[in-house]
Amino acid sequence: MKYTIEATDDVSTWPSAVVNEVAGGDATAVRAAISPTLPLLDSAWQWKTLRSDGAAAIVAKDFIRLLVSTTP
Repeated sequence: MKYTIEATDDVSTWPSAVVNEVAGGDATAVRAAISPTLPLLDSAWQWKTLRSDGAAAIVAKDFIRLLVSTTP
C-alpha cells in the first residue's frame, strides 16, 4: 500500500503542503481532547496524529486527507 498525506486550507485544491506527525505528549494531549473518546485499536492498528505546517495564526482552519493506493 502507498499512503499519501495532503493538506490545504482550501478544499477545492490540494497543493503539496508539509504535514508533520505529532508525537509523544503533544499527540497524547490532542487525542485526549477529542470527544467522543477515540476507540481502542487492536495490535495491528495504530493512531497517527498529524499537523499541517501552515501558518496557524493566519489560517484559522486546515484540512488533511489521506490517499491510499495499492502498489503493483
